[in-house]
Amino acid sequence: KKGVNILGLSIDESTDWGVFRIIVNKLDRAKQSLRSYGPKALMVNKVLEVTLPNEPGQLQKVSERLARGKVNVNYAYATGQGNETALYVSVNDVKKAIQALG
Repeated sequence: KKGVNILGLSIDESTDWGVFRIIVNKLDRAKQSLRSYGPKALMVNKVLEVTLPNEPGQLQKVSERLARGKVNVNYAYATGQGNETALYVSVNDVKKAIQALG
């Protein structure tokens, strides 16, 4: 209804809590809409979107570059379609990650 496109999605749950992570194209609209449903906590984290060729070894290359740049990965998820893979990565230092990935 709000015209927000979900680009990435991850859901983790346990018996006592759940974590619902989404990557959206319109952050302010998404926050407004989610708040109207009353989640117990709403946090916003920056993530990097890295477009890779959809072929073996690409995730290893990204991981090695981040490691050499001393960048910690908090979480990541990816989806591939056709010749490309979209990788979404939450890191401890976005600026360092961008430098490491060049």
